This record gives sequence, structure tokens and C-alpha cells, in this order.
Amino acid sequence: MNTVQTINSFGVIWFSCYVYIIQGEPVWRVNEKVSGYGDNLTLFCLIDDCCTKAAGWIKFDPVYKTIYLDVRNSKNNTSKDKYAATISNTGFSLVIKNIQKEDINIKYSCLYGFEKSRKKILSQSDAFRGKYSK
Repeated sequence: MNTVQTINSFGVIWFSCYVYIIQGEPVWRVNEKVSGYGDNLTLFCLIDDCCTKAAGWIKFDPVYKTIYLDVRNSKNNTSKDKYAATISNTGFSLVIKNIQKEDINIKYSCLYGFEKSRKKILSQSDAFRGKYSK
């Protein structure tokens, strides 16, 4: 095997592994943009065949804080006034009630079993439509 074949083989293997890792991790998105502060904003974590495993939410503000250890037991959440959670067969949600400036530009992550989504910043443009999206 010459050097070019070895490099090409390595590239294909690396690409295959990279794609597998990306596809294997949970991903969250904003369910629907809201019109302004004070509204309830929903983040949705996409999971096929949800929710047989622990499904949770964390944020980094700037340090790690657990919002929900497992949304299936959301009645035990200590932050009921700020957050709510729902589950469906396609994933689970985090509802940020009465969204405020301190909820924006924070990294959020969803967890499913032993898998964790990438830390993703909730930006104004992701959360709001109209004048607040800038």
C-alpha cells in the first residue's frame, strides 16, 4: 500500500468515525422563536424513540448547573417557577418561563442516558423574532 492509499484510507475511516459521533449525540434547537422578553421559550432535544433513559438539561452560567436531572421526574424539580419540561416520542423539551436577558447568551446542553449534546449558546437571534433578534 503506498502513502496516498494509506492517507485516503485514514481519511475515510476518520470521516466515518466523525459522522458516527455527530449522529450519535443528542442535539437541541429552539422549538419556536418568541416575540420578546417575558414569553416562554421552548428548547427541544431531538431523540429517536424517547424517553427510556434519563433525559436532562444543564446550563453553564458560567459554571455547570443542573436544571433537570431527569425530565421524566419533572415534578421533583426545584426550579418549577423558572422551568418546565415535557417529553414525547421524538425527544424532550425545556420550557424557560418568562425568559429574561440573563437566560440569553448562556450555554445549554441536553443529556440522554450517557450522551450529552454539545454546549450550545442560546443567542438572541435564536430565541427571538423581530426587534429582539438583533
